[in-house]
Amino acid sequence: MLISAVANSGLFPEIQAYLTELMISLEQIPAAHAAERDRLAKWIAEHYQAGTELPLIVVCTGNSRRSVLLSMLLNLSGAYCGLPEIRGYSGGTHPSAVNSRAITALRAIGVDVWPFGTDASRGEEGLPNPQYQFCWGRRLFGLSLETLEFSKTYHDASNPQSGFGALMVCDEADAACPIVTGAAIRVSLPFVDPKARDGLADEAEAYVVCRDDIGRLALAIVLEARRLIDASHRQAGEVAST
Repeated sequence: MLISAVANSGLFPEIQAYLTELMISLEQIPAAHAAERDRLAKWIAEHYQAGTELPLIVVCTGNSRRSVLLSMLLNLSGAYCGLPEIRGYSGGTHPSAVNSRAITALRAIGVDVWPFGTDASRGEEGLPNPQYQFCWGRRLFGLSLETLEFSKTYHDASNPQSGFGALMVCDEADAACPIVTGAAIRVSLPFVDPKARDGLADEAEAYVVCRDDIGRLALAIVLEARRLIDASHRQAGEVAST
């Protein structure tokens, strides 16, 4: 079933190759993420409806690096596993601007990113906040594989307002938002901020490591959700045939 889904993923070939390679290193996912990963996958499987978007909002402080990476890698993993209804969004508690290093890390695996030509509202730091179009493939099952991304609060009007999963990827946002208004489930999945390596000799490597760590988790979440969905369908078919 999964092999068929991958063959018809709609993903750009470079992205598909990247995720296929990432598949062989899923054992590197930290044990600390296992329980929340499985809880989220179960929620996805229980609420999945073919053809209907299932939104996940990834939340960090600045909505500039980790939240952008995970939201996009959830989108890629959803298409890869034949579940393009899983749609990643991002937001922050104190938005700033999407960081160019995160964009570079995504472009390196085949994501098409270009400036949309307009700026969103500036955050507290007063930085320019350009909007970007992200595209990861052709339409799949009638669903577009592209999105408009910029730094914003998690409750921005461009994000879903209710019934979404909230994924907290930094300790600061996790502590600042014990309750995420509108979320149907809230999970804590913290990652080290690659910002600490900005301007240093290993800056590019730090973003690749962060992207791949986040990518493994995104892929594992969607793979487990797919396994649960398939198991549910098989069980329903067995019941119907009796």
